[in-house]
Order: sequence, then C-alpha cells, then structure tokens
Amino acid sequence: MGEACGRGGAAMAARAVLCLAGAALSLYALHVERARARDPSYRAACDLGPAISCTRVFASRWGRGLGLVEGLLGRDSVVNVPNGAIGVFFYLLQGLLGAVPGRGAAAVLLGTSVASAMASLWLAGVLAFGLHDLCLVCLTTYLLNGLLLLLNWRHWRRLRHLKTA
Repeated sequence: MGEACGRGGAAMAARAVLCLAGAALSLYALHVERARARDPSYRAACDLGPAISCTRVFASRWGRGLGLVEGLLGRDSVVNVPNGAIGVFFYLLQGLLGAVPGRGAAAVLLGTSVASAMASLWLAGVLAFGLHDLCLVCLTTYLLNGLLLLLNWRHWRRLRHLKTA
C-alpha cells in the first residue's frame, strides 16, 4: 500500500507541475493575442524570427476555436474563443479533477486528455503545413498535453487493475 501511495503522490505532484505550466502558457498566449490586437507591431518574447513566431500563430484564425469554429459558426461567434482560454479551462479541469478519487473522475481526465492530444496533433499539423511556423509556446503545450495523457492513461489502468484485483 505504501508504494501505491508513493506513486500516487508523485503523480499528483507531476500533474500539478504540468497543469501549472500549461495554465501559465495558456495565459501567456491570451496576453500575446490581446497585446497584438491593441498594437499590431507588438512582438512577444517567443518571437525569434519570421518562421518562429507565436504572435503570428495566436493572431491567426487558427488561434481561436482551433481554427474550426470560424468556418462553421463565423468569426464573431460566442464559441470562437481563443485557444489560450480553452487551455486555461483544460488545465484547471485537469488540476482540480486530478484530486478527485474514483473511476468517474479518471474517465473524464482520460477523455479530456485524449481530446487535447487530438487537438494538439491537429494544431501541430496546421503549424507545420498550413502556417509554416514554429511556435515554441504551442509546441510546449503539445508536449504537456502528451504528458498529461500518459499520466491519465497510467492512472486509469491502475484503477482498472485495482478493481479486478
């Protein structure tokens, strides 16, 4: 039992670090998007060159609603929110729900992680093939999402194993 508790504590700490980093990056993305909207000449600290520019990515149509909502519901739709806002919600959900025991919470954590991994793959493809950009903030959040997926998958498997044991 002590070993399981130790692993659980390490997983909780890892989740906290991943969620804090993800929320901070998402808030930074929101800041960059708003600063660029106020001042078109604004350049973020993550802009290292013409092809390495998070400002350009966040200001593009792909920086809101995963680039999908605008085509379906229009640019001014209330659900066409910045990807950074989606990220803040996701990382808060992951952080808070990660402290809730049980299979239901674990299922939601895993399901939202799968959705976030799919969104990350989609947006990575847009970066590479559509925008031809290298967004360091974006790539870091994709990595965080992948690590949360791994963490949630391991948690889900551990709970399934405990139930069948």
